[in-house]
Amino acid sequence: MTKTEKDHALFSGDTLFLGDVGRPDLAQKAASMTQDELAGLLYDSLNNKIMPLADDVIVYPTHGAGSACGKNMMKETVDTLGNQKKMNYALNQPNKEEFVKRLLMDYYLSRLFWK
Repeated sequence: MTKTEKDHALFSGDTLFLGDVGRPDLAQKAASMTQDELAGLLYDSLNNKIMPLADDVIVYPTHGAGSACGKNMMKETVDTLGNQKKMNYALNQPNKEEFVKRLLMDYYLSRLFWK
């Protein structure tokens, strides 16, 4: 991009949802990695690629409310990155270790429940 151009939209795929982030437990077998490793990679992607973008960037996620791909997704289908930076619990973890712990906690508890 030139200095006169700016980012406008983010098609965030399975990385960032509105109100949540992707599930690292779904790709575990395909990636031959642990859930912790995948959650750590997700943290790196969010913090190194997405969080530096401007607050007015429009986020278009792949999934929305009702999808099993997240646990806290909003009913809205589009939002600004700035609003997600403020209200998305996953984007507000103090460090990588806490992000991984918080993200995997609910999935661990649900696996215990459904055994």
